[in-house]
Amino acid sequence: MTFLANLINFETLLPLALFGMFAALAWWALDLVAAGKPRAVERLDELKNPRKARGEEHGIALTKADRVTKVLAKASPALAKPLQPKSEMELGKLRTKLANAGFRSEAAGSIFLGLKFVGLVGGLLLSTGTILPVRG
Repeated sequence: MTFLANLINFETLLPLALFGMFAALAWWALDLVAAGKPRAVERLDELKNPRKARGEEHGIALTKADRVTKVLAKASPALAKPLQPKSEMELGKLRTKLANAGFRSEAAGSIFLGLKFVGLVGGLLLSTGTILPVRG
């Protein structure tokens, strides 16, 4: 009986209770984050009903990602001009790489090169902004 009395005391139960509380909170948080449909099920639904994938089923307006894509598609030709491939062979290689990566739209090459140029300029500005204060 003394063994059981020593086992059930405050010093022994507190760590177990805290562990249980944190485990339950972690379980709840993970369940909250992963509550939606798995992506595989969503893609099967899109294959069954292609209109649902485009948002035409209920007349849904363009999402924020679609608007950003349209703006990038409009702005990227001017930004991509300095990095455009010089020959058709280079352009074909770029299109093949982008298609293999899953980007199959006509504007994919232009958007990619535009983002590449923006990254180049952004990196240049960032590095200049950090080096100038150090070097004076």
